[in-house]
Amino acid sequence: MLTIRTEQPSDYEKVHQVIIEAFKNAEHSDGTEQELFKKLRQSPSFIPELSLVAIKDNEIDNEPCLLNGTVKYDDAFGLEEV
Repeated sequence: MLTIRTEQPSDYEKVHQVIIEAFKNAEHSDGTEQELFKKLRQSPSFIPELSLVAIKDNEIDNEPCLLNGTVKYDDAFGLEEV
């Protein structure tokens, strides 16, 4: 069973590892995607309530995240999933 819940600070290290694993064999990766996600958490566009983790078998399995931003003067949201 898959459970979705809000990401907690105690999840950050596991999410870091999930991101590393997700991009380990990616064709277009520079190996720093996990650092980008750390920076996104510190961004004013970061919405903690919309940063979610997917839990499967009591482990973080996925990391969907919503960010707020602006595209040509219009508000926009971006959904990023690892």
